Amino acid sequence: MKMSVRIKRKKEKPVSHGAQNLPVLFLKEDKMFVAYSPALDLSTCGKTFEEAKKNFGQAMDIFLV
Repeated sequence: MKMSVRIKRKKEKPVSHGAQNLPVLFLKEDKMFVAYSPALDLSTCGKTFEEAKKNFGQAMDIFLV
């Protein structure tokens, strides 16, 4: 089985969490946006850029607790 992933757009923006800034890559794959932080090896997704950003903040809260 062969899988291919098409990455259409790539952005890197710091996500502020408290007093810390963390680089997060935002990728658009087909109809979804993926938020990925290589520093934490943590990712999540959303239907919009804003949703992916919000979901990443929630995932980071869970990850750091």
